[in-house]
Amino acid sequence: MRVILTILFFVAFSLPLLLNAQTISGTIKTGDETAIGANIVSDPGGAGTVTNNDGQYKLKLKPGTYTVTVSYVGYSSKSKKFTLAEGDNVTWDATLASAVIDEVVIVGTRTAPRSSTTTPLPIDVVGVKEL
Repeated sequence: MRVILTILFFVAFSLPLLLNAQTISGTIKTGDETAIGANIVSDPGGAGTVTNNDGQYKLKLKPGTYTVTVSYVGYSSKSKKFTLAEGDNVTWDATLASAVIDEVVIVGTRTAPRSSTTTPLPIDVVGVKEL
């Protein structure tokens, strides 16, 4: 009985150490502000996460080599390669640069069968069969 209790004791206290995942964590910023909801994705595997309200993230991965990419709407993406060994915890803080958009073109039309042309604002007419 004492041997069984000793084995259970060691298993109970060593299990959290065995299940310790490798992580990449950090903070994503856009200049002086944090990037809330920025996407962080690893390749290969496609594991990903998003930043919280403080711009912080934590990505749990298996041991291996990964390219981690951070993207955020209106900003240029940033990538970095990591090699994680068993139990590694890496911190990567990144600052994203604003993406320059030269020109945005928006095209719209109002044609008879689909849109009602008798109203001041366009209203699309969609039949039940089209749904």
